[in-house]
Parts: sequence; structure tokens; C-alpha cells
Amino acid sequence: MTAINGVIGGIGAAFILAAAIFSLAAKKRDAEEVDTAQIHAIENGLETDAEWVEEIHDGAFKGLVSPSVARAACSACDFSDEDLVGIEKSYKFWGGREDGRFDTGCSDWLLGVGLVGGIAAGAIASALAEPSFGFWVATLISICINDFRYRRIDLYSIAFLALFGLLMGGGANIPQRLAQGVCLAVVLYLAAYGAEMVCGKEAFGLGDVLLLGAVGASAVYSSNALLAACLALLAECSIILAVLKIRKLDTALPFAPLAFLPALAFVLAA
Repeated sequence: MTAINGVIGGIGAAFILAAAIFSLAAKKRDAEEVDTAQIHAIENGLETDAEWVEEIHDGAFKGLVSPSVARAACSACDFSDEDLVGIEKSYKFWGGREDGRFDTGCSDWLLGVGLVGGIAAGAIASALAEPSFGFWVATLISICINDFRYRRIDLYSIAFLALFGLLMGGGANIPQRLAQGVCLAVVLYLAAYGAEMVCGKEAFGLGDVLLLGAVGASAVYSSNALLAACLALLAECSIILAVLKIRKLDTALPFAPLAFLPALAFVLAA
């Protein structure tokens, strides 16, 4: 059964990661449509959308703006040559590549780590436990890839993560596990509220809060594990935000990759 579970988990993980590729490509197309329209307006001397200019400014050093778009929007956004160099470095650091494979806008290393690592992790997790756990791990990895590259977590991915999590262990104690998920989500919401008051910027979004709720619902209820998870979460968030505050950096870090190992440890420990 162990080998069979591994095969099932690997195949399921491959489908889950393929869906992640489609999601990445869709995000890239959506961004390109807006960027193309605004760049066309710049080239024709028309007025650009102020909201778009603000989004370009906001995402320029988060790896969300491609070098070609930054150069085209240089006049509208007042980017200097030094800014353009920094934008290109940021774009590459966060796994961006304008001619990325499968039209995802992702670099080869990010796709390679995500696809190979996700399928392997799904197969191993299924072999060691059960297929639903392998699917859960693969889904969490797909969420991490999307969040790392585009700072967005799809709600349907969170729904699947919660579904696979509730199926683990035969679907026992679902009410308690749902309550546990709500508790973790509330903790992160309060942490996000506190971080915004301290840093003056939004540190965590709704997707991050719902993601942690799905993780909480995936683990067998354990008051000790829940308490440890809450304390670890608050400590991790506090340290990261303190470093960002001291160095005067932007607080918009991808939450899912940071939460991956703590989430996995929490589910296994509980």
C-alpha cells in the first residue's frame, strides 16, 4: 500500500501543480492586458490611469513589475536609471522572467523547484501517510509558488487545501478542527492589525488569514499544538516585521512560503 499511495500521491500532485501553472499564466495575462493598455496611452501622449501608476510604484521593488514595463512607464512614474536597475534585480530575485516557460512569467529555477519539489513531496507524503496528505502538501506548495511570484493566493486553492486537510485521518473531529482553524485565522488577523498599526502598512492580506485557517482545520485538534502554533506564529511575525521596520523595508512579504515549514510541522505534530 505504501508504494501504491506514493504513486497516487505523485499523480495527484502532478495535476495540482499543473493547475498552479495555469494560475500563474492567468495572472501574467491579466497584468499584461492592463500594462499594454497603459503603455499604449503613454506612447500616444494620453493621460495614464493614476491608479495604475500607483500600482507600478507600489510593485516596482517587490518583483511585480517587469523591466520592460518599468522602462516604458519611466516618464509617467519618474523612475531614474538607478531605479530601473533596482527594479530588474528585484524582478529576478522574486523569480520573474518575461519569457518564462508556459507563459507564466516565472524563472526556470522557481518552476523547477515548484514542479519537481511539489510532485516529489506529494509522492513522499502520500507514501508515508495517506494520499490526501500528499495532495495537501502539493496544494500548499502550489500556493507558495503563486504567493512568492505574484503575492496572491487564490481562494479556490485555499478551499482545496482545507478539503484535503479535513479528509486526512478519515475526516474525524471536523467541528473541533474547524474551530481550530478559526482560532488560527483570528490570531493572524489580530497580528495583521497590530502590524499595520506599528508599521503603517498592510502586512497580511485576507488570503493569508484564510490560508492559516485552512491549515488549522487540517490538523487533528490538539490544544497544546494549537497554543504552540499561535505562539510560534506571533514570534515569527514579530521578528520579521521588526527587522523590516528597523531596515525601513516594505512589509509586503509573501506569507505562504514563510508559513510552509511551520504549517507542515503543526499538522504533523498535532
